[in-house]
Amino acid sequence: MSHRILTSILRQRFFVGFAFALLTGELAAQQEKPQWAERQAVSDSTDTVHLDFRQLRTWTLTDVSLAPEARFLAPEFKSLWKSVLDSKDRELRRNAVLSIGQAHEGGYDDFSDLVDNIRATFNRDDLRPITRVDAARTLVILDARSAASDLMKQLNEPGIRQIAEPAFARWNYEPARSMWMKRLTQPDQASRSHLVLAIQCLGQIKSAGAKTECRKITLSSRFDVGLRVIAARTLAGLKTSGLKEVAQQLLARKKPGSDLVGATLLRNHSGDATEQILTGLLEHSSPPVAAIAWERLNRLNPERIPAAVLARTFVTKDARLRQLAVQNGFLRQELPLERLTSALDDHHPDVRRAARHALRDREHKAVREADSKSVGEIHAATSKALSNGYSWRGLEQACLLAAEIDHDRAATRIAELLRHERTEVASAAAYSLKELAVEGVLPQMLAYASELDQELMTPDKGNPKRVEVIQPHLFESFAEHNYLAAEPLLRKYVPKADPRFSTWYSRMTAIWSLAYLHQESPDPGLVAQLKTRMMDWSSIPPEMDEIVLACALAFGIMKEESAIPQLRKLAGAMLVQAPGRAACWAINQITGEPIPPKPGMEKSRSQWFLAPLKRSSRLE
Repeated sequence: MSHRILTSILRQRFFVGFAFALLTGELAAQQEKPQWAERQAVSDSTDTVHLDFRQLRTWTLTDVSLAPEARFLAPEFKSLWKSVLDSKDRELRRNAVLSIGQAHEGGYDDFSDLVDNIRATFNRDDLRPITRVDAARTLVILDARSAASDLMKQLNEPGIRQIAEPAFARWNYEPARSMWMKRLTQPDQASRSHLVLAIQCLGQIKSAGAKTECRKITLSSRFDVGLRVIAARTLAGLKTSGLKEVAQQLLARKKPGSDLVGATLLRNHSGDATEQILTGLLEHSSPPVAAIAWERLNRLNPERIPAAVLARTFVTKDARLRQLAVQNGFLRQELPLERLTSALDDHHPDVRRAARHALRDREHKAVREADSKSVGEIHAATSKALSNGYSWRGLEQACLLAAEIDHDRAATRIAELLRHERTEVASAAAYSLKELAVEGVLPQMLAYASELDQELMTPDKGNPKRVEVIQPHLFESFAEHNYLAAEPLLRKYVPKADPRFSTWYSRMTAIWSLAYLHQESPDPGLVAQLKTRMMDWSSIPPEMDEIVLACALAFGIMKEESAIPQLRKLAGAMLVQAPGRAACWAINQITGEPIPPKPGMEKSRSQWFLAPLKRSSRLE
């Protein structure tokens, strides 16, 4: 019997403690490690497989002038929540405190005038610990410097210290300064988390008195390596010189972690002696130590890194070091282009992206300096990268690079890559061809766009996701070249019919492109179709907002006067939404009427916990 009672008590305490930690954010701050498949997906992410709406000409070349959404909370909310702070209901009080903080932080209204009310709630003797934590967080959000003394008195309450002490540092609260210094001078009497807070906060306020104590912690082997690194980082921020001897002393030790602490001390140092020490750490067995040396030397003196070390680092196992080597390769203009182009095919996305950016920036620099030889060499290296058997990773980056350096001669090869089995490569090729705008490959582009459409219409064969990251770029290219041969294909994407119905971006760009093809002479049949699509927002299923928006833009591009009644109706129904704003823009293009300012409306965050029955609905 006693055993079961003990088990029940332990279980109850565990769940209560777990719930409290979760609610106060203790567990929320500890991010769960991703599973292997998630880590693999992150390390293999690409630049083009997810189409960004802002990449489309449909949006960027049409000035819809969408104003930022005005967040507005009716004044009745403030008075209601203020009254609830004095309620006897504990849950109501807590929700009021939370909502005030969230509304202020979200920009819905200014709740600074309720600081005294929140302070009174925070200081209540009958307040639950979780509500006190929420009140402390709200006081910090309200930047309530006047409440610093109240927060100071409650630091030992669970969850308060982690919220209050960083705020004390921002406010430069004098009593906290002496408290932090006392912790550092008597580290044995403070927990590790309290020491970390003291070190970081003293570093934030640039306390000169913390230098000596941080140095002691850095050199002491009594503390764990993580704490010593934090102290070393703070010390390096406070002293940008004079730590070379201490760093050498730590680097000479053979104890685990001392080399990382020593290297951290040199993060902000400069001078020939410092560069000499860092050069010796470039190939350190610990990648974090080597990374510190690479980062600092890349800033101080990139040429200081030996060419042999650079060549070996290009093929090291650590991705961060490979990325730093690529950056060094850009800073050192004499590095052979083959080194950088080979990094386009790296397994890590950050490394291959850095390689592309380095090649792009080098080419732009050569253009500015009128160095035609260097420009030609980079273009030749890009062509070679497009045809030398790289994996899909290298081909994707090479396609994007060709667009960024305006390498027109590669257009034929890039057009061939539209049929690559990897969607990443095909999407990058489509985007690159749109940017290069080479007329000679339009027939190839149309042929592949037609093939994609045929596959989409074939049961169990089409891939809508592939269509959605390729067709939009091809369709916009047809519009920019006024390529009338593409019109029959574009027309197929106007009706709301499966399976094309789900390809929103393709349909949107097809409508936009048709508008440009008929900009001078609108086709009555097309105009009638677009009117039907634009007004079909209340059917089941309704037309997609992207299509309604594209139709409105199309009428503005074609300056179609017969669509003004429908555009006015759309503008009136969706004035604060993108389709309505597009309708206002179209009316402006047709009639010259100014686009009305976007009214400030109450921004719904789903639902607040408590709302007044009567409230203002518009921002005056």
